[in-house]
Amino acid sequence: MTPRSLAPLMAALSALLTSVGCGPTPSLLEPDRRVVGEIRRFGSREALARAELRAADAKSADAYTRLAQTRALVAASLSGQAEKAMGEKAAEALDRALKIDPGYLPAVVQKADILLQAGQPQAAERLLRRLPPAALRSADSAALLARALAVQGRPAEAEVVAREALQTHRRDPRLHWALAVSQALLGQSQQAEESFVRAIELAPRLGRLRLAYAEFLRSQRRHEDAARQALVAVELAPESIEERFVAGTELYMAGRLDEAVAQFREALVIDPDHALCANNLALVLADEQLDTASAVAWARRAVQAVPDDPKLIETLGWALARDGQYEQALRILKGLQKRWPEVGAIHYHLGWTLVQAGQRTQGMRLLRQAAASDDEQVAHQARQALEEFGR
Repeated sequence: MTPRSLAPLMAALSALLTSVGCGPTPSLLEPDRRVVGEIRRFGSREALARAELRAADAKSADAYTRLAQTRALVAASLSGQAEKAMGEKAAEALDRALKIDPGYLPAVVQKADILLQAGQPQAAERLLRRLPPAALRSADSAALLARALAVQGRPAEAEVVAREALQTHRRDPRLHWALAVSQALLGQSQQAEESFVRAIELAPRLGRLRLAYAEFLRSQRRHEDAARQALVAVELAPESIEERFVAGTELYMAGRLDEAVAQFREALVIDPDHALCANNLALVLADEQLDTASAVAWARRAVQAVPDDPKLIETLGWALARDGQYEQALRILKGLQKRWPEVGAIHYHLGWTLVQAGQRTQGMRLLRQAAASDDEQVAHQARQALEEFGR
């Protein structure tokens, strides 16, 4: 079974403009060089104090926008509640800037970026559409607008926005990235790859761009190429969970199981409570019966973190089955089948478990249904199980 990731092309590429399932993506915007310079020169604490004093004195849109950026960059160095609290303070500073000057372009694009990260593409589009035409054609505005349109499933409009902006900003990698995504969603695979390659040529160290390209390559069933791009992203950001999460998924799809397990384990060293990484690690361990006891433990941890997610619950049921705990597995998987009777993966997992538990007739019937699934990975695994059990 494929690890839970961004499998369908539209979901994958659109989601990579906002999230990869591992938390919010970093801003597409380049931070103000003045802000970066202050942090490098004085350190985070002193730079933050200076920004707060400047905003209190000037009370200008620019000062509050710089304060918002400083707080956002400081938040990225924190974790847990401290990170959340500082992020909220950054948003408050941005709202102050927009209250002073609703049309101040740096504040508008930053607010739109925050809305996209929060999963509100419609609100981001509305905010950007209020800008004058000249401001909307800036590289920042156009990249964000194209991103918002793509996330909403409007790739043709996103392509138009990206192409128009590229006439002026030919070397902006974010616009080439947005164009690649819109082309991929429109089914223009060759053109999408050319746009991805061009974006990477312009920004070879932009890891999240590499992840988007990896997802595109996986959609083309080029698993080795996808794994290669994801591993480059890991090299660029070794402490990032998202890079390791995607790398683990791509390595699994390429059949490089030990490397996939290693990436998921490294991600969980960074954040032991990360539900999706724990879930994917459990899936690989259970699917390949590499360590079924650990698979159960990681699956339980994922469900404890997100108890209402049926996909995570299904993984727990499957891990229990592979570990030989059929009674518990059947209770979970039968409950899921009642709620989602048409899901091929559930047919496969429940069918396999029923056969192993001695209920062959019912189990083989479900495996045959799974073998006809539209999910190629599930269908392949179900056919393998049918061969194993002698049809």
